[in-house]
Amino acid sequence: MSGEDFDRAYFQRIATRAHRQDMTLFRDAIRMASDADVRAWADKMMPAHEQHLADARSLPSVRRLAITPVDPNAASSGP
Repeated sequence: MSGEDFDRAYFQRIATRAHRQDMTLFRDAIRMASDADVRAWADKMMPAHEQHLADARSLPSVRRLAITPVDPNAASSGP
């Protein structure tokens, strides 16, 4: 893959999903970590993760996903 095809696949399969998963982990740490320093660090880092996800979602390739989705079951022709 290359160009917009790569961008769509990357942001759909990796970037936005990873940020959402990270945010879930950080929210869990904020709520449930037994160490106060861990809770404070996760709380401090959360706004950066939220901004990164918002930035990723605002990219043109990601906004077009609703129109031209990548089929995750399609065979890949690259490494």
